[in-house]
Amino acid sequence: MRTELGRNAVLGCAVALVAATLLPYLQVLGHGFINYDDTLYVTQNYRVQSGLSLAGIRWAFRTFYAANWHPLTWLSHMLDCTLYGMAPVGHHATSLLLHAANTALVFLVFRRGTGAFWRSALVAALFGLHPLHVESVAWIAERKDVLSTFFLLAAIYSYFRYASKPGVLSYLAVVVFFILGIMAKAMVVTLPFLLLLLDYWPLGRVRAGNVPSRVRRWVTLLVEKAPLILLAALCAGITILAQGKSGAVKTLDTFTFDVRFANALVSYGGYLGKTLWPARLAAYYPHPGATISLGLAASAALFLVGITAAALATAHRYPWLIVGWLWYLGALLPVVGIVQVGDQAVADRYTYVPLIGIFVLLVWSIPERWLGLPRRRAMVTGGALAWLVLLTACTWVQASRWRDSETLFAHTLKVTRGNAVAHCGLGDAYLQQGRLDEAIRQFRYALDIKPLYSDAHNNLALALARQGDLTGAVRHYREALRMEPNQALWHCNLAAVLNKQGNAEESRAQYEQALALDADLPEAHNGLGSLLLRVGQVDAATAHFRQTLAVSPNDAVAWNGLGTILFREGENGEALRHFIKAVEFDPQSAQAHANLAVVYARDGNAARAIEHMSAAVRLEPTNVQNRFRLGQLQLRHGDPSEAVAHIAAYVQTDPEDVAARYDLALAMSLSGRDEAARVFEEVLRLDPSHGDAWYNLGILCARQGRLEEAQRHLEKAVETAPDNAQAAEALSQVQRDLAQRQEPSPTED
Repeated sequence: MRTELGRNAVLGCAVALVAATLLPYLQVLGHGFINYDDTLYVTQNYRVQSGLSLAGIRWAFRTFYAANWHPLTWLSHMLDCTLYGMAPVGHHATSLLLHAANTALVFLVFRRGTGAFWRSALVAALFGLHPLHVESVAWIAERKDVLSTFFLLAAIYSYFRYASKPGVLSYLAVVVFFILGIMAKAMVVTLPFLLLLLDYWPLGRVRAGNVPSRVRRWVTLLVEKAPLILLAALCAGITILAQGKSGAVKTLDTFTFDVRFANALVSYGGYLGKTLWPARLAAYYPHPGATISLGLAASAALFLVGITAAALATAHRYPWLIVGWLWYLGALLPVVGIVQVGDQAVADRYTYVPLIGIFVLLVWSIPERWLGLPRRRAMVTGGALAWLVLLTACTWVQASRWRDSETLFAHTLKVTRGNAVAHCGLGDAYLQQGRLDEAIRQFRYALDIKPLYSDAHNNLALALARQGDLTGAVRHYREALRMEPNQALWHCNLAAVLNKQGNAEESRAQYEQALALDADLPEAHNGLGSLLLRVGQVDAATAHFRQTLAVSPNDAVAWNGLGTILFREGENGEALRHFIKAVEFDPQSAQAHANLAVVYARDGNAARAIEHMSAAVRLEPTNVQNRFRLGQLQLRHGDPSEAVAHIAAYVQTDPEDVAARYDLALAMSLSGRDEAARVFEEVLRLDPSHGDAWYNLGILCARQGRLEEAQRHLEKAVETAPDNAQAAEALSQVQRDLAQRQEPSPTED
């Protein structure tokens, strides 16, 4: 039904669609980053975190990082980091707004192409609210989906304008939007094919006639799209090169062609099933491999052939059936698994564009006459609204599962089986929370399922290293690198553990290997800089830290390293500035807080010193050295009662440290704790010549009325430190008090 409504109605409907789309997704603004590919795209990508810059732009256009060439996607993430830093709310907001814009664009595209207002609105609503699209929206790493689709839809809208009034500028707009889409995600290469479908319907550019005339018309339309086809071929070539270089494309040894073809057939049917009944959605679906049922594949093939035949047979009468169906089949073809990228069988995000074809097929199949009959129109309207409400509820629930890595992968394990990736993701979530035993258990589950899973080996090594099992950590790092020797960051991980084992030479070699793979890698420069600093090569260490800041100006480790060098050289002011920068860029860095506290203490700013050392202890409570420093600050400039626990923790690790034990006794004494005397006695057992201990023990005994003991201790204090005027004065006072006690009391007759 072609409906002519005013611009205000169109604008109002677009706004309403945006609002309805935002409703189930607003919760994502409170979600965090996910440990699955968000690390590659943002949280562990120093180039992206540095924000927009000329160097970053050059890198974005030159790199095949993350097994793709999509410079516009990289630039969008860089822009987010420039605008929002590492606050996930801004990154989520960008993806959400793009999805809402795409929903409005779907409406505008089909409204312009078909003239049908309400049908176009329903297709857009289904697109915006279907839970299969949650992955593309709620997952920051899938920015490429929503961004590329925005340009794809803009290209189609421009094509409709071109078809109604051909011209160089209108065609150029199609080309420009297509190029932008390609630079966001290669999946938009199907645009020329989709435009040919739209030529058939709704544009009707292939009119009825004899076969030769129709063939000529199709040839003309193909020639018209030659520039787009050439761009698509170029994009496909670049993508295959990028994915091949990264090792993402699986060989036939991993998945044979018959397995791939069978999985593709089943996937086409499976996506349709989840479209109609979106249950048991997961972040990762393991590939069945050779275990895939041939009977299931054959059934899927018959199903697909049957629908295709029916759509072709009725194309002259119901052209939207064949267009919608071929849109679905064609748009999904690049990711259906014939060219297998990764180990997944299917992925919800792959349906983002293809399902538009299914929605068109379904919505335009509503009989025209039904919309003209009040009762049936009410039935159709009620059914559509009920379906949208149900989809909205499902989308809300599915979006909530993307709240954090633990929630996401715990759910994924509930709805899938044999999922090594989900076990590894859940283990990594536990690792970030410090739940080491649970993390190790999950990593071992992953390796039981997939023994050659390099990510699981690397993560297990991380967990073992934090648990103190350095030998086990080295073994698993080496196993991970045996499978993927070009992982520069893993070389850094191994180097750090080797350094802890005292193997500085091999540690340095591993850092240098990491730099050979990625000459700008901050972790390698920082690790090597710290190693060189410890052996006294200050100039070389400085060069490495400065190289880090040249490519990653917000790197807290490098700021902290340079600050340490400046502090040792007596440049307190510059050191302070560097440590402040380190804390600013990484408020969770215990080392930076501790170093900042040391400088403040040296400058006499006790309050700020206590503030930052307290932060260091809160962030790293097992670091007894920092607890001791905090205790010392509290003892001399704060509350001695709070100092007791911190100094005691350090004394337990080094019972022979006389100075630390003395500080503990002093803190106890100033806090009025009775056990202070016992600790002073332990100090004197270790160092009988400790004059201050004798003095304070004497004062404590005097305070408790034990004057004879006080006299003996103070005499020792004077004997060991004759120049201690306070001890001499205290001894005189105790002697006077003793003499007064011994005088007979006056009596009355």
